[in-house]
Amino acid sequence: MKPLISIIIPVYNVEKYLGQCMKSVSDQTSSDLEIILVDDGSTDRSGEICDSWKKTDSRVTVIHKSNGGLSDARNVGIEAASGDWLMFIDSDDYVSDHFCEHALHLVEESHADIGVFDYQFCWEDHCERSKESITGILDNQEAMYQLLIGNTKNYAWNKIYKRDLFRNVRYPASRVWEDIGTTYKLFAAAEKVHFSSEVLYFYRQRSESISYDPPARALFDIYEEYQEQYLFCQTNYPDFIDIVWDNVIGYALICCIKNYSTVRKWDKYRDIKACLRKDRRVPGKMSFSKKIMLTIFRVSEGLFYKVCAMVYFLKRKGE
Repeated sequence: MKPLISIIIPVYNVEKYLGQCMKSVSDQTSSDLEIILVDDGSTDRSGEICDSWKKTDSRVTVIHKSNGGLSDARNVGIEAASGDWLMFIDSDDYVSDHFCEHALHLVEESHADIGVFDYQFCWEDHCERSKESITGILDNQEAMYQLLIGNTKNYAWNKIYKRDLFRNVRYPASRVWEDIGTTYKLFAAAEKVHFSSEVLYFYRQRSESISYDPPARALFDIYEEYQEQYLFCQTNYPDFIDIVWDNVIGYALICCIKNYSTVRKWDKYRDIKACLRKDRRVPGKMSFSKKIMLTIFRVSEGLFYKVCAMVYFLKRKGE
């Protein structure tokens, strides 16, 4: 008999945290689930820990594979899943004991295709609740609007999804912050999204994680993902294209600021420069300092990079 919920957990070098993650999953109040652990070529004891959980919990399936990154591991898990609903957990995080039960109730009571619940950011000594405040059942257009303006986030893990939504959707390979390139497609395929304020997920904050301190070049991934969102919205959500274009401009600028000494050598720098010069508007949500930097870029590209270098020098000198 197939399970109702498939929980997909990509695993890579998290031996310190995997036990707490798996205990929180194993202790779920809902038992009608399968737990798919995708060991993405771990070089520590993570793979062994996965196998030990398989021996003690019949709901656990372990897939060992060569390292391909988070997107690839999630996609492998999706292919292996047999549940009607999919949920994701990052293996250094942990969840409430009614993570599955409440999430399932959320979508079943409203006949929604996606359920979104609240979460906490957790450091070593304390946790803080997210600042998301949306509650209720939204139709496709309103849910997409809330996602694009940032009132709800792209995270894969604070949601439950009808499996059918992934029929033509997968996470983009070899990208950082791959959720940005995926969640809007799932929202677009959903008729209704149900938002809850109940905290079900605990998002661990680690200084060594990519999301905490992304490599400077990885910001280009986000820029490209917003470019793809823009093209998607041109066809499917034309009323929202200005919102997405502001994100494109914002991350094009961040790419130049963070990579000021190398960005002009990138093969796609011409595209970034054209983006920053294409639209003379200044995004309203952009910080005051970035608005100044954007204006300087549009006036003088050379001056922009001199200012970036000076700011970096002063920052290093003050450390």
